[in-house]
Amino acid sequence: MRNWLEDLRQKLEQRDWRDLRARLINLDLDNRERVAEWLHDTGYVPMTAQQRSVSSVLPELADVLPQAIRVWLPEDITSGIVGWLRKNQAVFKWLLELERNRFHRDIKAAFDWLEDMQAGWGKNAESYGDPSKAPLSILLARKKPRRPTQPDRNLIWSLSAPMNLDPGVLARCLMGAGNAPSLHAFFRWDAQGKPSVTIHADTPMEAIGLSVHIDRNFSARRWICCANPRCGEEFEQKKSSQHFCSTKCRDYVNGTQRYRKVRLLQDGEKAWNTQSADTRKGRDCWRWIVAWAKRKGKVDIDPAWAKRVLYGEKTRK
Repeated sequence: MRNWLEDLRQKLEQRDWRDLRARLINLDLDNRERVAEWLHDTGYVPMTAQQRSVSSVLPELADVLPQAIRVWLPEDITSGIVGWLRKNQAVFKWLLELERNRFHRDIKAAFDWLEDMQAGWGKNAESYGDPSKAPLSILLARKKPRRPTQPDRNLIWSLSAPMNLDPGVLARCLMGAGNAPSLHAFFRWDAQGKPSVTIHADTPMEAIGLSVHIDRNFSARRWICCANPRCGEEFEQKKSSQHFCSTKCRDYVNGTQRYRKVRLLQDGEKAWNTQSADTRKGRDCWRWIVAWAKRKGKVDIDPAWAKRVLYGEKTRK
């Protein structure tokens, strides 16, 4: 049992949570084989119905159950699992699309929403123990409140979020993971002096949620759409200057823009040649052509580049 847990721990430590997050966002939830593959790679472990029944009746046997653990199969994927993944998929994607300032404002709005829930709970809170902790524990446990669920709708409205997002999942992602918006972490460095910070999470989905906070606060990573109008594929932007999902899309857009500029310059040259001698007198040919191209095509062109492109002249350094 100890060897199995040690192997599992080592495999989990090697997981690329950003890659798993990107795979979840792009995951086709109707493809049960892909879903099973993702759950296996993430570190979730399936249990048979017999194992679940034994662990619920005889908890003392729970430690020996992992010895019979098997890989995920398509028939293991239930509608409940798909629904749970769909909720997290939608929330993670929406949060990664936000600007950093907007992300911080939404965190504050989520805490304001929690205060509204606490204020509206009233005398029903003492039935759950400490009234000050009841709403948060109920929220994290995703129990149905006894009062109307108007605060749930208020959260979506206050964030201007899509109505298909689950308020409970969204609130947990914004306010923190686990039972509080703060977690223990270890700072260390290896023999080569490379530093790292390790944060302990209880579940793989919690680790993916933490990766969203890390990237939204400490890096320029965002979930954007490829700037190539013929592509439209969504991908994770690793730096602010990255606008294309691939080199092919980047070259296509740059080539298309260059071709369009060249055509505008050629048309501008024709327009210049049609001008009368009096109109052309005292004017710089290339500046006039570039100004014409900018006016017609709303593009930014340098006169020296225009001259070099049309006549193949090389600029002197």
